[in-house]
Amino acid sequence: MEVLAYVGDYLSYYQDAVATEAYLETARQRISVRGHARLIDYPMHEGCNARTWLWLETSDDISLEPKNFYFITNYQNAPPFGTILEDIPPSSYEVFEPLTPLQIHLYNAHNQILFYTWGDVCDGLLYETLRECQRSCCLPRGSTTATLVDEYIEPI
Repeated sequence: MEVLAYVGDYLSYYQDAVATEAYLETARQRISVRGHARLIDYPMHEGCNARTWLWLETSDDISLEPKNFYFITNYQNAPPFGTILEDIPPSSYEVFEPLTPLQIHLYNAHNQILFYTWGDVCDGLLYETLRECQRSCCLPRGSTTATLVDEYIEPI
């Protein structure tokens, strides 16, 4: 009886899953959604984990091994930088690890990086024109590249 009940439950679950995954509106699995999207010639991206950019200010040029450090979110009553987190409950912060396996180099010269404006000079202009100039120096929504003001330093 137990075997028959198990097979019946399994068959019922399978029929339920097939009916659910058969329509785009009810599909729960990514592979099913990708199959539906492919039927209408829509390429679906494989996606990636959540990511963010960090700005780190350094007093010297330093190199870091990614396996030796990680970042955490701020939390209430956070200790000063460099404090060991042994006594802090792990549920009070989230941990973020670097994605790269390569050594990370932080340069003091990169504490501030400016956009190159390609000759857009805003000095000495009227207020309305100044506002327009400032808008043109900003990156428009959806930009994926920018030219930065920097100089090349020969590696030692």
